[in-house]
Amino acid sequence: MFSHEDQRYLPTVRVDCSDSILITMDTPLFQQTGVQSEEEFKQHLIWNADHNFYEKLSSFWRIDSSQGSEVFDMDWSAWQAYWGAGRERLDRPLPVLWKSPADAERPLSEQGVEAYLLDEAKANPARAAATDGIRDAGMQAALVPPIPELEPVSPPTAEEAVGG
Repeated sequence: MFSHEDQRYLPTVRVDCSDSILITMDTPLFQQTGVQSEEEFKQHLIWNADHNFYEKLSSFWRIDSSQGSEVFDMDWSAWQAYWGAGRERLDRPLPVLWKSPADAERPLSEQGVEAYLLDEAKANPARAAATDGIRDAGMQAALVPPIPELEPVSPPTAEEAVGG
C-alpha cells in the first residue's frame, strides 16, 4: 500500500488465510509506505490465519511512514504477539521440505507447479498439516491448471514503431 499527500485514503485489506505456504524472496509479507502514521497504517490491515507456513520471510510487516523517523519492521515474534493466538499460530513452523528446490534465477511468479511440490518425507512439517489434519498445507497441485506456453514477443522494429 502506498499513499501520498494528494491521495490519503487507503482501503482496509482483510486477509483470511489458512493451510497455506506463503513465500517471498526476502521481502515483507506486507509493506505500507506513505504519509499516514504507523497507527493509521495498522488500522488498514486485518489478518486472520491458521496453519500457515512462511518461507523466506524475515519481515512480516514493514511500515515506512513519512511521519516517523524510523521504518517499523515486524519480525515473527512481533507479528505473532500483535495478532495473538486467535489470529495467528502460536509457534513459527519449521521450514517446508520441497521435492526439488525452486530455480533461484527465476521470479516466483514464473515458477511452474513442479517447483512447489512437497517432499513426501514423513518429517516434512507441511505434510498432513492442514486444519483437517489430513491434507497437506499449500496448494492442491492436482487442481492447478497448466501454465500456458507464451511465445516470446519481439519489440517492434524502428519502421514499425513510426507506423511505416
